[in-house]
Amino acid sequence: VDIYHKESGRRLKNVLYFEDNADRGTVYNYANGTQAEKVNTLESKAKIKVVRDTRLEKSVSVETKLRIDRDCGSGEIPIEVIYTLRAGARSLSVQVNLDNTVNYHRLRVMLPADIESDKSYAGQPFCIVERDKISPYEDDETHPNTDFVGIEDSLGGVAILNGGLYEY
Repeated sequence: VDIYHKESGRRLKNVLYFEDNADRGTVYNYANGTQAEKVNTLESKAKIKVVRDTRLEKSVSVETKLRIDRDCGSGEIPIEVIYTLRAGARSLSVQVNLDNTVNYHRLRVMLPADIESDKSYAGQPFCIVERDKISPYEDDETHPNTDFVGIEDSLGGVAILNGGLYEY
């Protein structure tokens, strides 16, 4: 999906796709597989249909499948994403429905913002955490969040208010 923000003129391209890679770790610790084992939905065929079209709300359903073929776990993950725009709203509502039956992998929602910033902000229990773009810790590629993550530059920003996405 590409998103166009009318007020700022900013375009976000290829927002909200899915990426999967092998997980050779334990239930609690992720251990990356090889780069060759990474797959995504960017080139997947999708079935798109309008599910609501009224003066107050427009919703579109996008259905696709992520095919995974690895020695450690293979299968197909059906994914449905429903995008909803409501009259007067300043945000896009997104609902993801999927049936994840594949073993030994990490499925991620990718939300590239194409915003250059030295800081990011994330919700944590009882506070908002500001993090530097470059972490002082080796192999520190992801960070935790509880309910939102945001980034901004001089033109504005993007915030993702989420439930169920615990790292960014």
